Amino acid sequence: MTHALERAFDAASRLAERDQDDLAAAILAEIAMPIAWRGTLVQYAGRLQRAHAGKLNVHVYDYVDRAIPVLARMFEKRLRGYRAMGYQIEP
Repeated sequence: MTHALERAFDAASRLAERDQDDLAAAILAEIAMPIAWRGTLVQYAGRLQRAHAGKLNVHVYDYVDRAIPVLARMFEKRLRGYRAMGYQIEP
């Protein structure tokens, strides 16, 4: 991983961990950084589920490069977490 990419992941992580209601920032952070720990997944999903004017549904699109084993394993952990939170998983 390049130094610039490491810095981008670090910045996204710090942004996602802040206690704020900026939905766009939360979404950006979640897209930019792979996670596996259920507590982090619950925290990020909770931010997306917060009430916002005009929001009716929450859809989570989770992408994975299965050719990279560590990312594939993290994805499988996230799937278990989504199911535990009651999300419907579609292929």
